[in-house]
Amino acid sequence: MSVAYGGALPQVDVTWKGEGGALSVVAPDGFEISPDAPADVSVRWADRQVTYAVSGDRIVGGIDLWAVRGERVEGDLKVTLCDKADGVCEQLALAVRGDIPEEKKGSVDLQVAVPEAEPTHSTEGPAFHTDAQALADAAFSAVKGTDRRVLLDFSAVWCPPCNQLAAEVLHAENPPAILDEYEIVVLDADDARSWALKDRYHVGGYPTVVVADAKGREISREVGFSGREDFVRWLTDTARETEPAIDYTEVDPTTIAAPEAGLIAWNLAKQREKGADIWIARAEEAEPTLELRLARALTAPTIEDASWLADNAPDRTLDWLPGASKLSSEDGGTEVLELAISRALVDAEGEKASDLLYFSAIIADDDPLLYAASASALRAGFTGEPFRDRALYTSLAGLLEKSGDVPGALSFLHGVQESFPDEPTFLLKEAGIHLRAEDFEMALKTGEACVEAGWGDNRLRCAALVCEALVGLDRSADAAKRAEAVLAEIAAPAEGLDVRAPRYRKKLQAFADGG
Repeated sequence: MSVAYGGALPQVDVTWKGEGGALSVVAPDGFEISPDAPADVSVRWADRQVTYAVSGDRIVGGIDLWAVRGERVEGDLKVTLCDKADGVCEQLALAVRGDIPEEKKGSVDLQVAVPEAEPTHSTEGPAFHTDAQALADAAFSAVKGTDRRVLLDFSAVWCPPCNQLAAEVLHAENPPAILDEYEIVVLDADDARSWALKDRYHVGGYPTVVVADAKGREISREVGFSGREDFVRWLTDTARETEPAIDYTEVDPTTIAAPEAGLIAWNLAKQREKGADIWIARAEEAEPTLELRLARALTAPTIEDASWLADNAPDRTLDWLPGASKLSSEDGGTEVLELAISRALVDAEGEKASDLLYFSAIIADDDPLLYAASASALRAGFTGEPFRDRALYTSLAGLLEKSGDVPGALSFLHGVQESFPDEPTFLLKEAGIHLRAEDFEMALKTGEACVEAGWGDNRLRCAALVCEALVGLDRSADAAKRAEAVLAEIAAPAEGLDVRAPRYRKKLQAFADGG
C-alpha cells in the first residue's frame, strides 16, 4: 500500500498556551513515525517562519512554536511513516495549514494534504521559491526501480550561469536527447527548504548540478556552466557511470598515477573544491600536462604557465584567466596576459569576446573604454528573447556602470525589470548601483522593493542593501531596527548546516548591533 496515496496520512496538531505553542505529528492507526529518520518542518504564520531539520522522535514529541493564536498557519512537513505490519516505510512530503483560534490555550488539528509535485522540466524556465525537499523526494521516487538518475540543479533566481544552464540545456526549446536519461529537479538555493539538501551534497557555488542514483548517492557533479556542448558531454559521460562518485579530497594522491593526478587537480580547481594543491603536487612528479598547467594557472598562476597556455591553448584562455589576471605587471605578467587575450579574441564573439575584453579592462587598471567595448560585445550576442538573454542582463548593467554610463545601466535595468516584475534579481543589482553612486534615497527605495519581492537568502541580501542606504542617510538607528526585523522574520539554519545563509545573516547582524 502506498501511504501517500492510500489515504493514511498523519495527524498534525498545534497546541498552545499563552505565548507558547508546539507542533506534533501523530501516526495513523497501524503506522508509526520512524524515530531515527530525518524529519523537516517549515511553518509560516503572520510575519514569522520556523524551520527545523530534526529526527522523527522530535516531531512526535513536539517542536516549539510561539505566539500562534489567532493566526493562519501554513507550512510543509517531511516525515517517514512505517507500516507496523510489514515494516515497509515511505517518506512523505506533506502540506499543512489551519486557523488557530484566539483563545488563550487550546489544540487544533491542521489540514494535511499531499501536494502535487512541480513539473521537473519546462521550456518556460525553472520555478523558484519552491519546496526543494518535496521536489527531490518526488524525483527519487520516480526513478526507483529504473536505470534513470536524478539530476539535482542547485540554482538561484539571480544567478547568471544558473539562468544560462536553464535556457541553453535544462529548459531549452530544443533540449538535448541525453536529458531523457535523467529526472530533472531544480532546487531553489535561496529557499530555506533547500538547506538540508545543500548540506547533504556540500553545495557551495551555483549552479551546482549533482547526478545521484535512486538511493541519493552522488554519481558525479558539475559546478558552474561553461556552455551547452561541455555540459552535454558531461551528462553523456555521467550516464555511463555505474559507481558512486569518488571524493578525491579523501584519496591518497600517491595511489594515483602522476599524469592522471593533473586531471583530478583541474577538476577540483575549476569546481572550486578544496584539495587541488595536493593533487597539483602529485602531478608535478611527471611532465606537465595541459590539465596541470590549467589547474596551476587558476590557483597559483605563474608567468611560465600563462605563457605556455597562451602559445599552446588559446581556446582555453577563459578557463585560467580568472586566476592569472592577478599576475604582477612588474614581472611581465601584463604583457603575457595581453598576448593571451589578443590571441583568444581572434575567434571570439558575443559573450566570450565580452569576457575577454572584461579581463583586458581589469589588466589595464579598469579602463572604462575597454569595459564599454565589453558591454558592446555582450549586447551584440543578445537573441531578443528574455528567457535566453536574462542571464546576461545584470552583467551588461555592471559593465555599463564600470564604463561610466551609470544612467545607461539604470535605464537598462528598469526596462528588463518590466519583464520579470515578481523577482528581486534586477532590483538587487539596481540598488547596488545606486549605493555605489551614493544616491542613498534611490538605493533605499529600490532596496525596499527588492525586499518585498525577495525570499529566503536573497531577501536577506536585499535587506542588507536597505541597511547600507539607511546608514548612508545617517539613519543608523533605523538600519538597526530594519536588520533586527528581517532577522526575526527569516529563520536561521540549524546549527551545523553548511549553507550560505549565516554569512548573509552576519552582515545584517552587524547593522543590528550598530556596526
